Amino acid sequence: MTLRRRLMLAVLPVMAVLALLPGVRLELRRSFTRLPTEYTELYFPRSPTVTNAVIQVPVSLVHHGAAPYTYAVKIAVAAVPGTAEPVTASTAVRARPDEVAGTTFEFAPPRRRPDSSSRSPSPITPSRFITGSTSRTSRTPHDFTGRTDRHHQLGRRPPPRPPARRTARPVPRAGHVLHRPRNIEFDPADRLPAAGIRELATRHEIGGHTLTHPRLPLIADRAAREDIRAGKIELEDMIGDAIESFCYPRGEYDERHTAMVRDCGFALARTVRRHTLNPGKPFESGTTVNAYAHRVDGLVALRMARFRPRATSRLFRHWDDLAKAWFDTFLEQGGVFHLWGHSWEVDARGDWERLERVLDYIGNRPGVRYVTNGELAGAGV
Repeated sequence: MTLRRRLMLAVLPVMAVLALLPGVRLELRRSFTRLPTEYTELYFPRSPTVTNAVIQVPVSLVHHGAAPYTYAVKIAVAAVPGTAEPVTASTAVRARPDEVAGTTFEFAPPRRRPDSSSRSPSPITPSRFITGSTSRTSRTPHDFTGRTDRHHQLGRRPPPRPPARRTARPVPRAGHVLHRPRNIEFDPADRLPAAGIRELATRHEIGGHTLTHPRLPLIADRAAREDIRAGKIELEDMIGDAIESFCYPRGEYDERHTAMVRDCGFALARTVRRHTLNPGKPFESGTTVNAYAHRVDGLVALRMARFRPRATSRLFRHWDDLAKAWFDTFLEQGGVFHLWGHSWEVDARGDWERLERVLDYIGNRPGVRYVTNGELAGAGV
């Protein structure tokens, strides 16, 4: 048995044991979540239903934080304004980190207002007006109002991104920028304005990423389809050009959503599946490297470093070195190399120099064809 094989057999059990420790599991989970602050999501996953005059409103809550919390969730239902008293219901929801906690609120028919007895109330339509709030101990309650066929996100947003003050350099149009025009995870003041998107479109391909960045599997099909479609339309109106490629928010989707993306006129959709040079199906296309040091990449680093301990440590700790190693493999084996990332993550971690080193390393290589996602789809790869 070779030394490398012995090393691999020794390392794997240790990594398996470490993965069972709570602190390690939390760090691994955060390496996927990647948002810098704790926050909470509250969704209406489906439209309300009425059974035997009882309104049923399904609600899903997702808590992103280090420890479980118990939330007090309050929902109010109202019919057409002025025809009936609003009806409220509240309950406690226990949420574990990054897991979906679901519950269903039930409401009796709203009472008529005393001053409306002389007229017939309009039919109760529970999807017309929904308001709600959620709070937890030692936290300020968060409130929202909206339609039940939309989703709502609560809690603290990631910190504002400071404006870029770097000197721009020519970038080939092979670069690809995904944009969600009304991303609910950022305050409107922190979103890139239309003028900035139009400027990027002169040097990069612009791709769709929905309108508000919802978690598609947690919302109703109608709402998901509309968010995908509306994001595409708004971007196309903004830049005056067709949007051909798409990426699923958080990489969360199922077969329903691949069909929605195709029906909305996209030619290709990216997932967040990494470590591949084979893009796969057009609407479930994989990627190669994310500009982020994931703590679940130990085995990949071990394999890419050919079981050399020092090289494994370097690839595990530095995503830019891992990206270069993957590009070297691409040069040897062929395929499609795809690098992606979030600008706010790169900025928050001070990784702009790492990104520039990777771009310098992979750019202007003889024999390499640089294409956009739309061109890749057109080539039938």
